[in-house]
Formats: sequence, C-alpha cells, structure tokens
Amino acid sequence: MPPDFPLPEERGGAAPQTKAPARAAACAVFFAALFAVGLLALFLPKPTFSALENRDLARMPKFSFAALFYGQYTDKMTLFYNDTFPGRERMVELVSRMKGLFGFANKDSITWDVGLEGNDPESIPETTPVTTAPPKTAEQPAQTQTTTEPPSASAPADGEVRKGVILIGDRAMGFYGFSAKANERYAKMVNRFAAKYSDQLRTGTMVVPLPAAYYLPEKYKGYSSNEPKALAFLAERYAEDIRHVELYDLLAAHKDEDIYFRTDHHWTGLGAWYAYAEYMRTLGLEAAPIDTYETYTHKNFLGSFYRMLGGSPKLKAHPDTCIVYRPKVNYTMEAYQKGDLSGKPLQGQWLAQSPEQFKGGEKYLAYAGIDYPYEVIRTENQTGRRLLVLKESFANAMLPFFTEFFDEIHVVDYRYFTGNVDRIIRENNIGEALFLNYIGAAGYGKNVTLLEKLFGFAS
Repeated sequence: MPPDFPLPEERGGAAPQTKAPARAAACAVFFAALFAVGLLALFLPKPTFSALENRDLARMPKFSFAALFYGQYTDKMTLFYNDTFPGRERMVELVSRMKGLFGFANKDSITWDVGLEGNDPESIPETTPVTTAPPKTAEQPAQTQTTTEPPSASAPADGEVRKGVILIGDRAMGFYGFSAKANERYAKMVNRFAAKYSDQLRTGTMVVPLPAAYYLPEKYKGYSSNEPKALAFLAERYAEDIRHVELYDLLAAHKDEDIYFRTDHHWTGLGAWYAYAEYMRTLGLEAAPIDTYETYTHKNFLGSFYRMLGGSPKLKAHPDTCIVYRPKVNYTMEAYQKGDLSGKPLQGQWLAQSPEQFKGGEKYLAYAGIDYPYEVIRTENQTGRRLLVLKESFANAMLPFFTEFFDEIHVVDYRYFTGNVDRIIRENNIGEALFLNYIGAAGYGKNVTLLEKLFGFAS
C-alpha cells in the first residue's frame, strides 16, 4: 500500500543523504564510554558494605564448572556486578530522596526495634507522621491521641518531619507515643517476675528516655508524648522491692555531652556508662570512672535515622563518632543463634571491638555485636555475682561495663529468645536481674506480650 504522504522524490526534492561518518562517530563514542564504564566496574576497588542499606554487598563468586553449567555462577556474578557498580550508593541515595520528595515510602528503610514512633497497636494506628498529646498528669496520664494528618502549613519550617522522625539541624530524633495500657502491663510483668524469684535474686529496672526528651524544641513538643510523666507513670507502679534506676534527671544533667547519637536512635557508650554507674550505686558498688577505660574510636557512623531519611545530606555531612569502652578484665563469650538454644554456641569476644575487628557500617554493633537470642559472658572475676539482663538493643552499649563487677552476665534478648528462662536462673545461681529497655520498648504491647509468655504469665 502506498504511503498516505508524498515521498521527497514525489515532491520534487532529492532524498536526504545519510551522514554515515557522523553516525559512525557517535556510535564509536557511545560504545567507548560503555566499554570504559564496564572496565571501571571490573577493576575499581569494590565496596563491601552499604551504609545506606545497612547490608553487606555481594562478593565475587568462586568459579566452578558446575555452578556455570547450572547458571548459579552467572546469577551471582550479575548480583556482584550490580552491587558494586561505580556510583551505585549515590544513585540509590538519589532515588530514595526523590521518592521522599514525592511522598513514597522507602520499603528498604529500617524501622526501630519495635516501631520507630513507639506505635502500639493497642492504642495507636501505624501511620506516620504521628502527633501525640502528652499525659495530663503522672497519676492519670491521658491515652495517646493521634492524627494521620501531616503537619499543618503553619508548623515551624526549620524542622523536617518524615516517617515519624524529625530532623533539626544535624540531629534526627524519633517521637514517642504513650500507651497507658502497655506501660501498666510492663510494670505488672516486672512486679510478677520479682515476686516469682524473690527467693533467689533482686530485680532491677531501667527505662531509657529518647533524645527527643532533651533536644526536641518547645514548638515541636506536641508531636511527642511527655516522657518524664510517662517514666513517672511506670515508676509509681513498681513494687517497693524493685531496684528502679531513674534515668531522666540523671541523663538531663549530661545532655550537653554526647550521650545520644545524632544519626542513630541509640544512646552512646557514654550515656550508657552514666546509667550503669547509677545502677551499680543501687547495688552498693562504685563504678570505675569513665576516663579510666581504654577506648576504640569508630568514625563516620551513619545510623538508622540516616537510612530512614533516605540518606539525609545534613546527617551525611556530620556523621557520628562511636567510642567503645574496653572491659577492664579478661572475658569469654558464647552466643546462641537459635531462640530455643539448639545447636552449638558461637565462641568469641564481641565486646568493644576495635576498628580492625569491626569494619561494618552499623558501628553501634561494635559495642557488643549483633542481638543474639542468648549470650553468656564469663569474666575472670571471683565475686560470686551473676547477672541476668533482659533486654533489646539499647542494652548493648552497657554490656562491656558489667564485666567490671560480675563473674557471669547472662543476656536474654526476649524478642528472639524462646528457651527456658527459669532454667537459666536456677541452674546458674543468678543473683541479680535487670530489665533494660528504652521507653518505646517498655511501652510496646507486643514486647510486653513476649515477656509475659517468656515467664509463663497470662496477660
């Protein structure tokens, strides 16, 4: 069928001549650039860890004819090439930031240990950002009120609020949502535990405030529940024999020091030491001064908030420094990878790792390694003291300090542990138990349920 428009020849003109040399040159430049990028991807030094995604990158696969035949080698090589492509981290960061501008959540972003905003399904819908009303009084705190609406246009413009996190200058902070029901259950659970084991051990507890309690500007206080009143609500419900360590005023006296990270949701080793020294005082012991510890320094730490905000340039420009404090005594460690304690435990020393030992991007792990369901730390002390720590990740920064006074530290991460706590307590002659959680974990219904099940308590 002839075309429905006249050809150049039919219009009386000549057909345009193909500019072969120009096209050939353009193709040559394109393929040369493609080849050069490919060579760079092959021969440039390969990164092994992505700080933005908080994961190890794929390694060069080992060649074998069997792997090649079944396609495994080419699949792994493709993954390695994709993970280590030049400039990949910057491209991932750019895409994440662009998604944030258009309101799309980054599905690869991590969350807090129990939900970064302190969200409790018992009282708060899982939506962000969250605005909350602080408790009215310590005696009768109001149930948390929430809204799914974003901050109004009249909200102060010098703070960036996204995903339940606020960025003020070069510091990011998470909001806290109070749940009276969950906190009531937590205090009751601690009391029942103390009563159950009163014939063998003393029970202590400390609940760590979030940095928002100290650094959130007054005009943003309505976004987060009142932490001092929430902590007072808990303290008033502990039985008299509970060794409660009050941390709000203690840490407030040192808020101008580096007691919290700016790019991560955890506290620092220094903040943990202040709490540790106070706990030791409740036991009639005096902790060694912080300046008597040998330290290791891990620079350029970009933590959980950095990743949650899609690689914030403000945080990246001012990364944290993670200082870890070496135990004063020799010790050994064993860790169980399975919650039911099946399998052979790992042997090693993960407390206060040096930069040579620990090369990952998640530098908070340099304090005590990852969160295993159950760990046992044995020291060369001969004091007769044995401690059980019931914890989530906030306790990790404190674990190296416990080696100063205890022969054994038994560490149970109740989020993953499914074994028999009673057996650990009885067979190891535990004399002290410490519930160590940050305020969002202590007031989170799912966490309390895990603890209740662990001790055989009905809700």
